[in-house]
Amino acid sequence: MKKYLFLFIGVVMFGSVRAQWWNPQPINFESITNTLIKIDTSQNDNIWQIGAPHKIIFDSAFSRPNAIVTDTVNYYPINNISSFQFTIYDSSLITHNSLPWQALALSIDFLQKYNTDSLKDGGYIEISADSGSTWISLTTLLSSNFYNNDTLYDGTPGFTGKSNGWGNGWGYVSFSFPWCFGYNVISPPPSMIVRFTFKSDSINTNKEGWMIDNLEWRLGGCEGVTEFQNKTTLELSPNPATTSITITSSTNIKEIKLINLLGESVINDNWLTVNGNSAVVDVSSLSKGIYFVQITTSSGSVNDKNVVNRKIIVN
Repeated sequence: MKKYLFLFIGVVMFGSVRAQWWNPQPINFESITNTLIKIDTSQNDNIWQIGAPHKIIFDSAFSRPNAIVTDTVNYYPINNISSFQFTIYDSSLITHNSLPWQALALSIDFLQKYNTDSLKDGGYIEISADSGSTWISLTTLLSSNFYNNDTLYDGTPGFTGKSNGWGNGWGYVSFSFPWCFGYNVISPPPSMIVRFTFKSDSINTNKEGWMIDNLEWRLGGCEGVTEFQNKTTLELSPNPATTSITITSSTNIKEIKLINLLGESVINDNWLTVNGNSAVVDVSSLSKGIYFVQITTSSGSVNDKNVVNRKIIVN
């Protein structure tokens, strides 16, 4: 396990690895039979449920009808620890890939609401690279301020208090783990599991807990040391957007695709204005929801082609 911990930390510190992402894999909370999601039944009184929320603040899922929530009806109880996890991949998936990548990259994003006793109760995320034998906190893998430096009653960094999202309290969370490191071919760990844990103290405050929806993950590939030498800085704003988004790149933009959650291309050339390192995409005619923007850039070299995928929300 120590070598996998080293790979996580060493690679994440570089941060700007260029990766081409394969199709997003959504976690479908509309189906309670989804085999990727596992609620930990070994925990006494586990309160995670998949269903339609019926609370005051948690009054609906983001993509109706279902989300995963710390009880769809009741406030969370005292002295509770409840977890659910999803398995992203195992070694069998990696060996079936025939694309010529030196290593894999992983990206995870989701929408969330939380309503807890601030700095007391809340939730946190861990990742295991050894089929659940060892768990690593995201603050170890990313940075200490991933949760805005907030901690729970026992000092565990986590989401706590009340979420202040862009729409009805919903907030967007995204993070990624590339395994590219110079010229070396670094094999990803044999498995990857993400665990979400909610924890409460001994004081009852009649709060609603934690709710998650539109949980998605992607695997991608990266190409080695040129990824670090030819970094592309890319900014999209505003996000969420209502009328248009502006894309700014440190290298020339060659192509832009806009894809919906069904994998369909929805962009029209009339909606797009590209001018060297910047572009404007008109999204005013799109339905509200989540889309993926695939941006191809180049610094001018024939072999230097960079494909970046970003998620946007049309409000």
